[in-house]
Amino acid sequence: AGIENYEGRLVRINGVLVTELNGNPVSNWAYKNYMLTGSSSSDTVQIRIDNDTQIIGLVAPAGRFDVVGVLSQFKTSLPFIGGYQLMPRIPADIISDGPIIEKYPEEIDLTSNSITLDWSTINPGTSRIRYGVTTNYELGVIEPDNDLRNLHNVTVSGLNSATIYNLQAFSVANSDTSFSSNIISSTTSAFPTTGEIQVYFNNTVNISVSSGVNANANSNFTDILIQKINNAKRSIDVALYSLSGTVGANIATALVNAKNRGVKIRVIGEYDNRTTAPWQTLISNGIPYINDAFGNNDGSGLHHNKFFVIDYRGGSPDSVWVIMGSWNPTDPGTNDDRQNLVLIQDVALAGAYTVEFQEEWGSNTDTPNSQNSRFGSRKLNNTPHNFVIGGVKVQSFFSPSDGTTFNLGKTLSKTQRSINGALMTFTRRDLADTVIAVKNRNKKTRLVLSNNTDSGTQFSYLQSNGVDIRLKGFTSGLLHHKYAIVDAEPFGYTPYVITGSHNWSSSAENSNDENTLIIQDNQVANFYLQEFAARYYEAGGTDSINTITSADENTNIVPTKFSLLQNYPNPFNPVTTIRFEVPLSQKVELNVFDILGRKVKELYNDIAPVGVLSVEFSADDFASGMYIYQLKTKEFSISKKMVLLK
Repeated sequence: AGIENYEGRLVRINGVLVTELNGNPVSNWAYKNYMLTGSSSSDTVQIRIDNDTQIIGLVAPAGRFDVVGVLSQFKTSLPFIGGYQLMPRIPADIISDGPIIEKYPEEIDLTSNSITLDWSTINPGTSRIRYGVTTNYELGVIEPDNDLRNLHNVTVSGLNSATIYNLQAFSVANSDTSFSSNIISSTTSAFPTTGEIQVYFNNTVNISVSSGVNANANSNFTDILIQKINNAKRSIDVALYSLSGTVGANIATALVNAKNRGVKIRVIGEYDNRTTAPWQTLISNGIPYINDAFGNNDGSGLHHNKFFVIDYRGGSPDSVWVIMGSWNPTDPGTNDDRQNLVLIQDVALAGAYTVEFQEEWGSNTDTPNSQNSRFGSRKLNNTPHNFVIGGVKVQSFFSPSDGTTFNLGKTLSKTQRSINGALMTFTRRDLADTVIAVKNRNKKTRLVLSNNTDSGTQFSYLQSNGVDIRLKGFTSGLLHHKYAIVDAEPFGYTPYVITGSHNWSSSAENSNDENTLIIQDNQVANFYLQEFAARYYEAGGTDSINTITSADENTNIVPTKFSLLQNYPNPFNPVTTIRFEVPLSQKVELNVFDILGRKVKELYNDIAPVGVLSVEFSADDFASGMYIYQLKTKEFSISKKMVLLK
């Protein structure tokens, strides 16, 4: 009695498939548990990838494989039998035939009619992609050649713009095939979509750090939103946490008016907030509404989303907008709390947000389906994550299905100069460790939090490890932001803005419905930096936020790939600076074109040295408008947009 016969044994299990615990496919191994399934669906056991192994980050097999591991027991209640999990020790314990995918397929180029994937295999194999609008991959297989290689690059072309596709990369060798899991990707939007990104803040900003265009401060979010509602012609999808007070009533009235003129409207809210008057106004006027306790959902997490999708269902491409950010449309959320609001005119991104909305709604019609509706931990990772919007790279993640925290940490880890963040709450130790690791590389790390009293707060931990962290410097209202800015200062680096509804907490990661964007753009980053500077100095910050860089600062940088940075300032009048990165010395051209494709200025045409180069473009003799600048080598070409405002 009391003897454990199996724990601690080294065992091998053959012919298993791996999924997330909720049934989702697995791309890369992470520090958590997964489900293994044998030849029968009832033959299951959990596998735990421990933090001390070198397995984390490797690609998980998409097909059947063998696994070796130590059998451990994890059971916290009587009787202490069963509850086994398998713990592999090293990468070699994951045994798979075929070329074996090493680097997971990545979208390295997106256009309005093509998607290019790049991946690598441990052993040489062919390069193949099968694809379709469904996971049946009904549109066929791309087979460039029969050569065996370790590095794979395949383009799927002839696609429709702003359309979501399912792709599966695979490599074949010696009659064995290694598959990736399903990759969900979207082509970019085509004309007349503009790709415009608008950023607004409802309080002050500090224009001393402006790159030339001052951020929109003290903005009336309610008026901005209602104008978009009033302009809608076809459809509005609304996903909110709360809607109340005078602000909520005015928005509800605008939605009812839109419904009465023929706009199709669907609304999702949080169960706990369902009794406020604006929700009842919508319901009583015949607008379809559900909350996160609908159907088989129990509402255990929060429906914490804050987004609107305008005109995606049938509207003209240039009328389609995604509206998102930290803002709750309530009186305190509007008048007291510090908030940010982002508006993006892009069909492809709206398509992804609509997929997320309809997963919660349970259908693609005006009528919700209680059997298909999914909220919280029941949701699937079923949306594209990578977009190019008006030349700007944007990533989109929904919680809790998409591993948002991992991607936040991945972005923070890219820091070359600084992290600046304004957050309502910060309770995730893994993200705290990432920020501290950046600080220990002698980079600037500045944070402002709304409080230091939330359960599990990382405030003291960050502070004791040398992070410049402060509490909000105002008394009325919350610091309701959930944003971080990477490398917005000094100018000249690749900046990222993380923003949305996702607090840096375990609830946001594991149970709440959330939406997050990661925007890689100099101008957007500078807008957020202006807001951060106001909050930082308001909170008693003393460090100098220095946006000026000298040419000498980049002379020792050796880029790893060709890159064209967004010009700054942008918009500009009449001078702007364009930087580009050259990893190998060779002939480089940098030209400016008008919107008709005519070359109007040659900025650089020479053998470029290795490093980061900077070129000034003076547009004294040019008319206001949009221009395209293009960096071109023998094997590489990339373009970006810039706006001259006189």
